[in-house]
Amino acid sequence: MGRVPLQFASAGYIFGQHSGLQSLIHLFKYDGRRDVAVQLGRLLGLQLQQHARSHRWTGLLPVPLHAVKERSRGYNQAEAIAEGISEIDGMPQLIKGLVRTNEAAGSQTKRSRVDRWENVAAGYAWRGDKPEGHVLLIDDVLTTGATIEACGHAVLKASSEVKLSVCCLAWAG
Repeated sequence: MGRVPLQFASAGYIFGQHSGLQSLIHLFKYDGRRDVAVQLGRLLGLQLQQHARSHRWTGLLPVPLHAVKERSRGYNQAEAIAEGISEIDGMPQLIKGLVRTNEAAGSQTKRSRVDRWENVAAGYAWRGDKPEGHVLLIDDVLTTGATIEACGHAVLKASSEVKLSVCCLAWAG
């Protein structure tokens, strides 16, 4: 990361293989348990209230899925996490405009840092009204930062006046 100007960045948890958190993430990513993502979003919202009091975001911006993947999964897990955060904090839940313009070639989970970046670099764009205020970009798991960076560039390209922050459920350092 570091190549996108951020006001704030946070992850609620550290992702560990074979952990309880990994099991919960797999439930909402692969087993259709949207409710788990919403509940984890609520917990993340409580953390943001405690540790990010000085920041006031104008809205939450979930990282979008490609339409084909979202139809297959039945929902966007980042939107479900944002829904949980919104229930706790009361800020506008979803800002529309960021779109996934191409379907990723397979899962990111087994890719190298360079492969991840190349897979998503031009995969996001802003469509619609210009983003305004201070936007909090939401995702599930931060690994290399390629997705967040690509999304951040798309948001900032749409408006040089918008401020951008990032919050992920987990960091897979």
